[in-house]
Amino acid sequence: VKDFVGSLALADHDILFKDIQIKTGKTDLKADHVSLIADSSASFGRFVEEVRLDILLKRSVVSTSDLQFFLPFLKGSDESVEVSGRIAGTVAELKGRNINVRYASGTRLEFDFDFSGLSDITDAFIHVGVNTLVTSAADIERVNVPGKGRIILPEVIHKLGNITFNGSFTGFVSDFVTYGKIGTEKGHISTDLSVRPYQNNRFKIRGYLSGTGVDIGDLTGRPELLGKMSMETTIDGFASSLERIEGDLTGMIDSIQINDYIYRNVSVNGLFTEKTWDGSISISDSNIRMDLLGMFDFRNDLPEFDFTLNLAESNLHELNIDKSDSTSALSMLVTANFRGNNIDNLFGEIKLLNSTLRKYGNNLDLYNFSLKAFTEN
Repeated sequence: VKDFVGSLALADHDILFKDIQIKTGKTDLKADHVSLIADSSASFGRFVEEVRLDILLKRSVVSTSDLQFFLPFLKGSDESVEVSGRIAGTVAELKGRNINVRYASGTRLEFDFDFSGLSDITDAFIHVGVNTLVTSAADIERVNVPGKGRIILPEVIHKLGNITFNGSFTGFVSDFVTYGKIGTEKGHISTDLSVRPYQNNRFKIRGYLSGTGVDIGDLTGRPELLGKMSMETTIDGFASSLERIEGDLTGMIDSIQINDYIYRNVSVNGLFTEKTWDGSISISDSNIRMDLLGMFDFRNDLPEFDFTLNLAESNLHELNIDKSDSTSALSMLVTANFRGNNIDNLFGEIKLLNSTLRKYGNNLDLYNFSLKAFTEN
C-alpha cells in the first residue's frame, strides 16, 4: 500500500473504515466504507473463509495485478478497470450488487453476482446477472487471459460493431448455462446454451439459438447477394474456438434474403463443421418448393458435393433469377456426386431427371440428362 487516507474504528473483533482512499501499485480504491467483520481475532488467520466484508465502492480504479493476492486464479493478469458498487460476504461466499465496470475505450458493464467457493475457482459456483453490457471486438481483444495470452477473435466479430448483452451466466467454470440477448449493429441473437469442458480442450455446447435481422451479407462480405436473416435453431455440438465448431443443427429459418428476394419457411437439419454440411434443407415458399439432401465439403482446395435436389417448383422471375421473362419457371430432380469449383477441374457426374424449364411460355423437358466429367491420364 502506497497511500491510505480515511478514518478507522475498532469494535470488538471488527475493523471499520470510513471515507477511505487506498493506493497500491496500480489500484486507486475509493470507498464510502469498508467493514471487516470477524467472530474472533483467530478468524483473520482464515480470512478467505471467515472474515465478512461489507464494501461500498465509489468510482475506483482496480488492477487485476493487485487482486491476484486475494484471487490466485488472476495470476499473470494485468488489466485495469473502473468499478463501483457494493460487495458483501466472505471471499469464499461473495455477493455483489449494482456493480458498474468501465474498461478500455468503450466497454460498460452493469451486473450483480453471487460467488460460492471462490477460493478455488475450479469448484466455484458462479451466478452473474448482467443488466447491461456494451463492448466491442477491439476491447475484448485487449483482455489478457492468465496462462493463455490475449484473446484473438475472428474477423467477422469485428464487423458486428458495438455488441450489447443482457442475461445471465449460472453454474461452474466447468459446466455453466448462459441465457440472454445479444445485440449488434448487424442483428440480434438470443441464447439459452449450456457450455461444459470436454476432451481435448473442447467445449460441449447444447441449447437454443435464435437470430433476428442478422445481416449475413455484410458479415460474409457479399452484400450484393445476401441480406438479412431471422432464424430459430437448436444446436448440440462441440467447439474448441470461435472458428472451430461442429455439431448437430436443427431449426427453421423464418426469412433469408438472397438476390433481393426474401425466402421464407426454410427448415434445416444436419451435421456441420466450419467447412462441411451433411443434412437436409427444405424450402416451402410461395415461389419455390425445394428439398435438398446431401453433403457439401469445403475442407480441400477442390470442394466435394454429393446430394439429391428435388425442386418441385420455382418461379424464376419472382426469385429475381430471370428478370426478363415473367413466365420463367423451373422444376427438376438432380442427383450429383462431383468435386471441383469450375468447368476445368470438374470431376464426377450430375444427372437431371424429370426436369422442366419454362421460358417465354414454352417448355423444355429433360427426362434423363447426364453430365460426366473426368480427367484423362
